[in-house]
Amino acid sequence: MVDGVSMRLGLARSQWRLSERQVQVLELLAGGATNKEIAVRLARSEVTVEMHVTESYRRAGARSRTDLVRKLFTLDGV
Repeated sequence: MVDGVSMRLGLARSQWRLSERQVQVLELLAGGATNKEIAVRLARSEVTVEMHVTESYRRAGARSRTDLVRKLFTLDGV
């Protein structure tokens, strides 16, 4: 069974056209991780993580991390 967060991440990937890496970053971000923590966890540079976060903002129409996570948890399936 798919849990609520996984379902939401799947909807975000589809509706916002996110890459797999952007979804991984979003999942960690939604869990409260900082860009630095995400970078360490995914073995990527902090600048790369910042680029993924910024692109996720753009695709979701979000203005902040809080706004992005709020939008994630209020997504509706079509």
